[in-house]
Amino acid sequence: MGDVIRLEQGFSPWQPASDARLVKEYAYYEVPLSGIIEQHGVRYYFHCVDGDDEPVSLWFYMRVNAEDEARLDAATADDFSTAVDFHGPGMLALAIEGPGVVATYLMDPLSTEAIREGCHELVRQLEDLTETAKELAPT
Repeated sequence: MGDVIRLEQGFSPWQPASDARLVKEYAYYEVPLSGIIEQHGVRYYFHCVDGDDEPVSLWFYMRVNAEDEARLDAATADDFSTAVDFHGPGMLALAIEGPGVVATYLMDPLSTEAIREGCHELVRQLEDLTETAKELAPT
C-alpha cells in the first residue's frame, strides 16, 4: 500500500490498526517492544522508544524491505540497534496503557529534527487530551 503505516487510535502499539498484524517479535517484556508488523502485505519495523514499563509510551514505526528485515533477523543483542537502517518516512505514536494509541505524528522525511518535532507535537497532543479529560471529569 504505502510507505507509511496507518495507525488507528485505540489499538495496541504492536497491533496498531484493525488491518495490521504482528508477524515477528525482536524484544518482549510483558508486551512486544520491538518487531515487525504487516499491513496490506507491507512490513513495518516497530520499536518502543520510551516508556516500556510506564503507563505512557512512545513508539516508532518505519517500512522495511527484505534486506532490512534480514539484517534485523541476523542481528545479535549487542549489534541490534545498529542493524536498523533508518530511511524513508516514519511514524511516532503515543500510547497509554488501556486506551492504546492516542496520538500519532508523521515524519517525512525521517530525520533527527523530524523526530524532535514529533516528540514535541505528541507531548502537545497529550496535554490537550489531559485538558479535555479534566473538563469532562465529574466534579
